[in-house]
Amino acid sequence: MLRDHIVASDSATIRRGAFANLTGVAVEIKGYSEFRNRHFDTIKGFYEKYGISLPRFVLKTQDILNLIPSYTLQEAHIELTEELLQIENIRRINVTNTHACSVK
Repeated sequence: MLRDHIVASDSATIRRGAFANLTGVAVEIKGYSEFRNRHFDTIKGFYEKYGISLPRFVLKTQDILNLIPSYTLQEAHIELTEELLQIENIRRINVTNTHACSVK
């Protein structure tokens, strides 16, 4: 069983042609089980609103790009981000964002 006070991290890469964007996030959470419940409730609500049907409640960047129409993509992304950031159990967030361009 996990401790009540944890640090979780994840990263994602988006590639578009010669450009790449890598974002890494570390989140300090106090009250892990409460956070987990709120997180999954938020994701379930997002799935319902946008008609997403996946067998899991871990939403990947590619899922959002593939399953949400491009004309609502920005709105959906902002909405989900704002809802997740409102979970009271989050104590601190550190973000690293890197842009790269391959030159041939």
